[in-house]
Amino acid sequence: MNSSKNRAGIARGDTDAGAAPEERLRRRDVLKALGAAAAVAPVGAMAQAAPVSPPEEWHDEADVIVVGMGGAGASAALEATAAGASVIVLEKGAEPGGATRFSGGVVYAAETTVQKAAGLNDTKDDMYQFLMNVGGKSVVPELVRAYVDNATQTVERLIELGVEFPPEQLYQSGLEHMEEYASTLPAPIRGHSPVGAGYGVFTTLRMAAEEKGARVMLETPAIEILPNEDGVVGGVKAKTKDGREINIRAHKAVIVTSGDFNRSPEKRRAFSNMAIAAEPIGPLNHTGDGLTMAQAWGADLMGTYAIAGIPAPEGKPVMFTFYLPKYPTAGNAANVAVNSRGKRFFNETVGYPIANREVFYQPGNFAWTVFDERARTSEMGVLFPGFTDPTQTWSHDLAEEEAQGLVFKADTFGELAQKMGVDADVFEATMRDYNMHAKNGKDPEFGKTEKLGTVDTAPFYAIKTRPGMLINAGGLRIDTQARVVDTYGNPIPRLYAAGMSITGGFSGDIVAASGYSVGLGITFGRIAALNAVTETSL
Repeated sequence: MNSSKNRAGIARGDTDAGAAPEERLRRRDVLKALGAAAAVAPVGAMAQAAPVSPPEEWHDEADVIVVGMGGAGASAALEATAAGASVIVLEKGAEPGGATRFSGGVVYAAETTVQKAAGLNDTKDDMYQFLMNVGGKSVVPELVRAYVDNATQTVERLIELGVEFPPEQLYQSGLEHMEEYASTLPAPIRGHSPVGAGYGVFTTLRMAAEEKGARVMLETPAIEILPNEDGVVGGVKAKTKDGREINIRAHKAVIVTSGDFNRSPEKRRAFSNMAIAAEPIGPLNHTGDGLTMAQAWGADLMGTYAIAGIPAPEGKPVMFTFYLPKYPTAGNAANVAVNSRGKRFFNETVGYPIANREVFYQPGNFAWTVFDERARTSEMGVLFPGFTDPTQTWSHDLAEEEAQGLVFKADTFGELAQKMGVDADVFEATMRDYNMHAKNGKDPEFGKTEKLGTVDTAPFYAIKTRPGMLINAGGLRIDTQARVVDTYGNPIPRLYAAGMSITGGFSGDIVAASGYSVGLGITFGRIAALNAVTETSL
């Protein structure tokens, strides 16, 4: 059949087992609806019942309890202590930081002093329109607007704390250049890349919070949100590193900033078809505990069908870290992605949010990354980044992975097709056509212009690749004050939440830009704290 393509160079006719473009769009709408339904349906099945009476004994107390210490949690702890509140942070892991600690630390914002120093003109209105163009009906306009209006202050606050955003490191970090999403062209530059990356940003926030008096309790996971004597949110039950359960009273509020459910097979199955098909690449202790605890208080969920991540190799133990292994990495080596029919289906150089989604929509929810010996020896990296535990890096010659069945190697495309289980004639024709066009410097099928090199030096390699789930881009429904909202649309008193990995309404199945997630967590962590400290002390 003939394939139609959008401006991203994605074949619409070669997905969903031969569905026409219109049918595929309908199926995508159905998938989103199913994902949204899944976000609500499991409430009774997965959430424990909220306790109806306070504990007999409180073992500790603070004005504000923050659950989880990633970028959002550190921001919330800092702003609450800076406002004069006492704060206890409960962190499940031995090392705090969440996904922010291992990220690039980019913050997506407009109208900043950094942009002005670089001579760049940008507006919050343009940024808002762009985020709405990408998010569509999957996002809540007032939440997106709240982020846009406050993200500028996030950059300035980080600078005030000592984080450096060199003007020369500003870059176009999103999909603003794509006509179907752009609010203005030429595309503005909004990606604020800090010195020290995410580790530096998080460490700055953490140190500032602790200097202000925040108490951070590591290896002390929250296990239940407790009521006070008035029956409203009044504290948290936690388990200490030595196994004791303690009850900590929150005189003002509880702020949930814990991670997503990428490491919970049960929640991935319950909430998201996309997550089921994905390779989890997020922090190992992100099991969605905050969702469960908030649901016990009637919290509504939104957008849990959506995930954010980067396509990842199937089967290799992976987690998100700032350290990239040699294989497979994001790089410049020539490569081709084909689906289970042996056909290319998109421009392999589109942004990773689109690549992640398009791999999911292929039959079987996977693709094959195909490259040659020249790419392997160049150490320039192949198509899909794999953020891998440094102790689990890929072998230099890929022999170990070949022996494990994670990589296929062959001297001819026909032999490689047989190992991949795809039609040899179709695959050979795909590679023949691709190489012919690459030699001419053109890609008439998908419009690829970058990394358009030939793949013609034997031996050839193929890696089975699935969507990678760094975080889920949905979760608890909140309002613009970061208050958690129940299934009737009412704020749950004294319960707040912040962070893209734990709240919904900011993104659909495409995250608009690098820096949106990190910026969102820090921004709404601050918003949650500034509202939480105004609560009457009980």
